[in-house]
Amino acid sequence: MEPTTITAGTTLTWTADYADYPASAGWQLNYTLTDGTTALAIVWSTHVTAAGDTFTISVPATATALWTARARGRLIGRVTKAGEVYLVYDASADIIFAGQLSYAVRMLNAIEAMLLGNASREESRYSISSGGINKELEFCSKAELLKLRDTFVREVASERMDERISQGLGTGRIIRHRYREAT
Repeated sequence: MEPTTITAGTTLTWTADYADYPASAGWQLNYTLTDGTTALAIVWSTHVTAAGDTFTISVPATATALWTARARGRLIGRVTKAGEVYLVYDASADIIFAGQLSYAVRMLNAIEAMLLGNASREESRYSISSGGINKELEFCSKAELLKLRDTFVREVASERMDERISQGLGTGRIIRHRYREAT
């Protein structure tokens, strides 16, 4: 199965089997992994080999290290043979880094730090003049920061739930229901 999460800087390996396009019949499989700005070509004979009807894909860590920031990309697979080209796979893939915090967690941490720093601050706007240039700096109000915080708290909870599901642990939510006997 094609991966839906790719850890940058690590070796990526999987197998693919397309009954309509068996490797033994001469079909060649190629993939493109892109996030809109960076593209990685996963090509036949370099990264893709065949054993019977099955394709084995192996991408070295040096190739997945192209990504330097967390990204949401697309993995697109095509088979080719004698000038024929067919799309066999097209799905999103999350490109992550081992140990790196997600955007939502980083934002939540920054908002909470701002709330802590704002706890005693009364001024919300500053004006700075230097060399004839005037700049104004305005902080978010506590109400705006709290609203943003709530948004990112929900996003982080959703990410954690998705991670639990991917590990086979369930959502962590408890559903309770009370039955009443009809009278």
